[in-house]
Amino acid sequence: DAAAALRLQHQQNSSLGALYHTSSAAASSSSSNSGSGDKKESIVDLDGVSCEPTEDGSTLWNFHCDGATYPARLSNLPNPIELHKTYDHAMYYKSCDVGQILIVYEDQYAMDEAESTPGFKTEGFPSYYHSGVTPPMKRV
Repeated sequence: DAAAALRLQHQQNSSLGALYHTSSAAASSSSSNSGSGDKKESIVDLDGVSCEPTEDGSTLWNFHCDGATYPARLSNLPNPIELHKTYDHAMYYKSCDVGQILIVYEDQYAMDEAESTPGFKTEGFPSYYHSGVTPPMKRV
């Protein structure tokens, strides 16, 4: 399984949250078979949301949500993160290790501005993101 952390701007987070709740409600109310083999494989499994790499094969991706396209950058995290899931909030199961983050920006200008700040690129490791996912891992 492929897993990556997704970092969104506040406005994109609200749109994606609304789509997720709509999709969850529709999935729980329908009893259709989800094992169809003709469905295109996608990293994000929500209607109206998709992401794909750009044509040049770099770390630049396109993130599509609600008909809008946002630029995104795929970066390596400074250290892997273990993800756990639970069904009863008592027993947790390790589901995967996440080693990459997809950072979604509002537009190309915001991405260029964020990436031009001093300290964004780690010296010697240009493909690594300078911080972890949580505040204690800022600028590790």
